[in-house]
Amino acid sequence: MKNIVDLDKVYEDMLKTDAVAPPEVTVSEEEIKVNDPGSLHLANITVKAVDQIGEHAAKEIETLAQELRREAESVATLLEDLAAAMREHSNQASQQVAEFVKKTTHTAEVVRGLEAKLKAPGEEAK
Repeated sequence: MKNIVDLDKVYEDMLKTDAVAPPEVTVSEEEIKVNDPGSLHLANITVKAVDQIGEHAAKEIETLAQELRREAESVATLLEDLAAAMREHSNQASQQVAEFVKKTTHTAEVVRGLEAKLKAPGEEAK
C-alpha cells in the first residue's frame, strides 16, 4: 500500500526547484533606450514588469494546484482502498462472531440435554 503524501515535504521540494524561483522581469533594450525616458515610459515598463510577475505567480499557482490535485487523488484512492479493506474485515469479523454464537448456542443446548438426562428421576428440572 502506498504511503500518504506529506504535503509539507512536497512544498519544501518545490521550493528547492526552479518552479518557485522569483520571476525574471525582461525588458528589451529598445524599451529602455528611448529619446524621452519620461514618466509614461517608466509607467509602461512598470506595467510590463507587473504583468510578467503576475503571469509567473499564476503559473506557480497552477503548478501547485495540479500537484495538490494529483496528491489529493492519490490520498482519495488510498482512503477508498482503506474503506474497502475495512468492509472486508468487518464482514469477516461478523461471520466469525456469527459462527461463534452458533457453536456456543449448540454447545449450551447439548449441555442442557445432558443435564436433563443425568438428573435423578425424582429431581425436578430447574
